[in-house]
Amino acid sequence: MNKKIIYGLYILTGIFIILCLIFSFSQVNDDNTLIEETTKKDWCESHPLKPIAIEFSVVGDHKSFSGGCSWSWYRSMVRITYLIVAIVCLNGLVFSGRKNKNLFFLCFIGALFFFGIFGFYSFIADAKVTKFSYESCTLSFKNPIKTSKGLVKYNCIYNKIYATIAFNALSAIMMIAISIISILNRNTLMNIKANNNNNNDNNKNSNSDSNANTNNSDSVNTQNKGFFKLEEEDGYPNYSLSSTASI
Repeated sequence: MNKKIIYGLYILTGIFIILCLIFSFSQVNDDNTLIEETTKKDWCESHPLKPIAIEFSVVGDHKSFSGGCSWSWYRSMVRITYLIVAIVCLNGLVFSGRKNKNLFFLCFIGALFFFGIFGFYSFIADAKVTKFSYESCTLSFKNPIKTSKGLVKYNCIYNKIYATIAFNALSAIMMIAISIISILNRNTLMNIKANNNNNNDNNKNSNSDSNANTNNSDSVNTQNKGFFKLEEEDGYPNYSLSSTASI
């Protein structure tokens, strides 16, 4: 696969993760305000895990208000935690794997299994929570409710919540996909093939130079042997110029 395409997928994955993080952080402390404090208390406490955004207006009045119940704190924390881990693993696949093979595979395993397991767990849990919340909200506020401010009509709105779930799913899918693509194209990403070829060429050149030096050394030794003749005189070695030596 072309390296530019792979890096493009890296960037796209990072964008999905960042957007999901932004939505997640923005929903940790959602305002739990409804037109009636008792309505908020009764509905939110009876549905503590159910995110909801409500838009309501007084019948016969053009003014509208908004409020809602936030995600449970641990639902948001689970999502935020694995998204941060995903960013670390993604950086490891892109940068650290160039120099450290073990770190590359560690990031691959972390991205594939940790992010995959928790990503889909969070996505499925968020989807179930939202579905139940939508059904409950639609049933609870199907008809206008009489309050001290008059007859109030409620509309359940889930645009931002649906966006969080959508980017959650896209981030999980892309992270697993990019992990598999990275492991299959690691040589292309890290230029390992080119580096190996360069190393082989350097080794061949080094071996050639070494062999040439060895041959030259042997030639010199052979020539030197012809200049001198070892003789023994009174038990001691005596070197004399050989008559067979040629200059």
